[in-house]
Order: sequence, then C-alpha cells, then structure tokens
Amino acid sequence: MTNRRDTVIVLNLDAKNRKKSDRRQTPNRRKPRIIAWLTRFRYQGEERRDAKRRTRLIDRRLKQRFLELFKKRTLAGLVGLTVSPDGFGVARIVWRGEGETPILKECFFVSATASAAEGTEWFSLNQTLRARELHHGRFAGLLFPGQYALFPAEAPQVARSELASAMKWRIKDRLEFPVKEAVVEVFDLPQKKNPGQPEMVYVVAAREAVIKECFNLFHQLNLPLVAIDILELALRNLTALLPDDAEGVGLLYLGRTDGLVQVTRGGVTYLARPLDFGVDQLLESLSGRADAGEEELAASSVIDSIVLEIQRTLDYYESHFMQPSVSCVYVAPLPVVFHGLLAVLADKLGMRLKELVLSKILEVEAKIDDIDLARCLPAIGAALRQDKTK
Repeated sequence: MTNRRDTVIVLNLDAKNRKKSDRRQTPNRRKPRIIAWLTRFRYQGEERRDAKRRTRLIDRRLKQRFLELFKKRTLAGLVGLTVSPDGFGVARIVWRGEGETPILKECFFVSATASAAEGTEWFSLNQTLRARELHHGRFAGLLFPGQYALFPAEAPQVARSELASAMKWRIKDRLEFPVKEAVVEVFDLPQKKNPGQPEMVYVVAAREAVIKECFNLFHQLNLPLVAIDILELALRNLTALLPDDAEGVGLLYLGRTDGLVQVTRGGVTYLARPLDFGVDQLLESLSGRADAGEEELAASSVIDSIVLEIQRTLDYYESHFMQPSVSCVYVAPLPVVFHGLLAVLADKLGMRLKELVLSKILEVEAKIDDIDLARCLPAIGAALRQDKTK
C-alpha cells in the first residue's frame, strides 16, 4: 500500500518534471512572437524615420516658401537718379547683351516747386518710385559740377589699387578744402603720342560731406545705392553709343544755369570744359523769347560764348592730344526748344552739328515728352553705367 505522503511527493515530482519540460519547450513556442515583435519594431522604426524625413522635407519647403514671400525682388538693369533744383530725374536702363542696343525701360521727371513744403518733393518721389516698383532696383547717383573738382594730374608709379590714395596727397595744394575732407577717385586720361611723357590721369575730388549727403538721401528712401558717378562720365556713356564715336565726337550740353563741352573718342573722355552759363542765361539774352529768330540768336552774347568754348575745346583736343578733327559736334536735348539754334551754331563754327536723338542710340520703351527727356538726360547717362567702364 502506498503511503499518501509518498503519493504526494511523486505527484509533486511529476509536476516539477512537467514544469521543467514546459520550460524547455517554451522558447520554441515563443520564438514566432519574438520575431513578430522585432519585425514590428523594425517597421515602426522605419516609419518613424520616414516620418522624420517627410517632416524635414516639409520644413525645408515651407522655409523656402517663407523666404520667397519675404525675399526682396531685384529689377533688371540700373536706375539712375539725379537731384537738381528743378526736381528729380529717374531712368532705368536694361542691357540685353554685348553689342546690343540698351533699352530705356523707365524715364520720368518729378518736378520740385518753390511753394512745396520741405520734404514734400521727397515724399512724392518715394511714392512714384514705389508705384512703379522701382524701389526693387539698383541705383546710381550723380554729382554735378560744383559738387566736385575735376582736373588732370601726373600719376605716381604705384599699383593701380593704390593710385587714388596716392593722388589724394599729391593734389592737396590744388583743392579748395582740406585734403583730410576729400574723397578722391581717378580714371584714365588718354596719353599723348610723344614718347617719354609721364602718365596722366583725371582726378575727381569731392568733399566727404557731399558724398555722405548723397548716401543719406538714398538711405532715407531705402534705395540700394551701388555707384555715384559724375556728369562728365554720364554724358560719356551716351556719346559712346554714337556710331561715329570711333572717330571722335564733340558734345554740347546745356543745363538750366551751367553746361559742358566735351570730346570723347572710342568711349574715352579726352577733354571736358565746364560752362558757367546755361539755358536760363540764353533765354535772358533773348529777352525771354525761346521762339526768337536766327538773327536774334546769332546776335546773342551767350551764343558767342558757346561758340568760343567749343572752338577752344576742339583746338586743344587736336593740338594737345595730336588727334584729327572730330567728325561732328552733337547738341544734347535742351529743356527749352530754340528754333534755329543748330543752324546758327553750325554757321558760326563752320562745321557740322547734329542733334543728339536718344531714339537712335537707345530702344525707348518709356513714355515721356521731349522736355522731361532733356531733364532726365543725366539720369539716363548714369543708368548707362557698366561695371567694365570707369
């Protein structure tokens, strides 16, 4: 007879044996579950990585869109902006390519009236620029004679990059203001054909305060200023487009109270002679009559002064630079029309004169009348500036 206690022990041993057997078989039964769990973990990891990649891609696209929305647009070409007592001349020029005719895209004049309150003209200019979306463009300013000095000087033997700073101290005795206040720049002057002559350059010197004032005007209007030119080089940009500039041409420019006689050849300024009279003085000599006849024009003392300055300029060009006579003298558009002016000047000079017609050297898309076009002539010249020209 089997003892109950022994039976219990046997049963317990059987139970223990079954548990050990179960434990040995458990890994085989759980293996599919572990593989499934690892597979899910791998898939979930890949999904998380894909989600992160998608999030980064979306963030990058959103950032690009955000930057595009707030990115400042830039207009093609260059905008010339000039400031004069009469108002503001604005012109935008676009170059299509090497050898192509430049396009006058925009051109207008904002008049300044004596009765306008201080700052009103600037507000009107600012509104006009933004209405035409020109504030997105790059701007070139312009200095007029009286705001700077221009003269030839012998160039020292230094590197080109150091030439302007070296000339600053060489010309200090020729300036009417302290040299410490001067901003100096140089550009090439054609050399004489005589061998052994020292190299000469044109020197432009302006007060630092004048340059800062120009910068401040553009800064107040929040306009990007990329260059400041002078009148002589702006007019050179125009005559360089003439087909006969390769043979040398003269140019007569008359503003309201001053003017300029200039000779260029091959896109290079040889000589520029400032005039201390302009259209207002010519009108005064004609008793205020712009429609005066040729006889009255011929009798004007201002006409005689113009003829004398042109003759002096051409004679110096031929003798000093040993160049042949210019092919023609052009007369720039005037803010006042004088009938018979070209005929009178041609008769007194004994040579051919032509009117500078902008539509023959530019593709004019801007709609502007002849009077405002003449007022904007310096701005057009400033807008014709190219980086390769100095």
